[in-house]
Amino acid sequence: MDPADDPEADLQNVHINLILSEWQTSFELRMLDERHLRLLAKGLFQGEGGRRFWTTAREARITTSSTRRERRFHQIVDDEYRVAEQQGPPRPDEEPRRGSVTGRHRGILIGTILGGIGVMLADRVLRTIQDTRRHQS
Repeated sequence: MDPADDPEADLQNVHINLILSEWQTSFELRMLDERHLRLLAKGLFQGEGGRRFWTTAREARITTSSTRRERRFHQIVDDEYRVAEQQGPPRPDEEPRRGSVTGRHRGILIGTILGGIGVMLADRVLRTIQDTRRHQS
């Protein structure tokens, strides 16, 4: 995603991307079922930030899906986005506080990034295990 002129929007995009990545990993590991994923996505797309993010990221996320489960994940998320769009305008996001990116949100950003890295590493380990099992068969 291209960085926005607004550091708060950039932070929000990083955060939403990491949240979606965690949901995707949980869905692929069958720890998150379709019904729950739909509820989460519905909540995400009630706000401006979630819709803004998906409008920008949807094509890249959908076209890079490499497994059937990933494609299903993105189809569900996109379905919920379309439903939200049909229901009318999103709720406005809260007004950011002055200096919040450099102050209050720094810890949240670092924790979110580290959590996202952990999710990506877990996903890579799972894929390696699955590939090894396939090659052994």
